[in-house]
Amino acid sequence: MLGQRENLVRSIESKAAVLEKIKALRDKTTHADKDYFNNPSKINKKYGVIDSEIDELLELASKILRFHYAHIFSSDLDMKIYSSSNVDSVLTYVRAFDRFWHDKRLNNVKKYIYKLEDYKK
Repeated sequence: MLGQRENLVRSIESKAAVLEKIKALRDKTTHADKDYFNNPSKINKKYGVIDSEIDELLELASKILRFHYAHIFSSDLDMKIYSSSNVDSVLTYVRAFDRFWHDKRLNNVKKYIYKLEDYKK
């Protein structure tokens, strides 16, 4: 599993240029940089990101989620990520459940009932 983690870290590092372009697009667009405000096509020429680069980032995000899921739940998961909102949602719920499950302050709570198929509120 450690080798897989290192491979994911290297994959993230290999996407540094694309991530920098995306951050630059965000910053230049958000702050309406004067060099690009009057000539918006200029920003795409300098910081443009192509669809395949976005697809590769989403695929990498899917691999990272799968790695975390396998680590947390000791099982495998096959999922496709189609947007960054999916990534945020899945990670938020996984992190919240993991925190809840391992919180020693909640020992009086019958946590196992939250995993039951027929859980009732």
